[in-house]
Amino acid sequence: MKALICIYQFFNLINESKGLVILEDSAADSEDNLLSARSKVDPSKLYGIEVFWKIVQEANDKEVMEKSRDLLNRIYSNFTTDIDIAAVKKLFIETYLDRLAKIIDDPNALEKGTLSKMIRLIEDLSLIHIS
Repeated sequence: MKALICIYQFFNLINESKGLVILEDSAADSEDNLLSARSKVDPSKLYGIEVFWKIVQEANDKEVMEKSRDLLNRIYSNFTTDIDIAAVKKLFIETYLDRLAKIIDDPNALEKGTLSKMIRLIEDLSLIHIS
């Protein structure tokens, strides 16, 4: 879990330094720092976003996978007011479906539990209120 927190911090710092996210009322070394970031761009443009998709798909540790899944959902639902939320939701679904199609083609996907992890990700997205 410590490695994942390190990735969170790095993700925050890189994207903040590039002007892509705004960190809100969190100490720089806070574990929750990333969860309070607001994106100024669509999530596909954030540096390192791919890492969190991979972790959700491939993590064997349940706690790490769940935290990464929560992170992805938050990234795709926490923006500044300049973002077209409908377009971002569409982008999330398109990215999700593209990844799901690749997983379905993988004969080991069921054995690795990847398919069920991805299904849980889309279920969680529907629980997040996007305002």
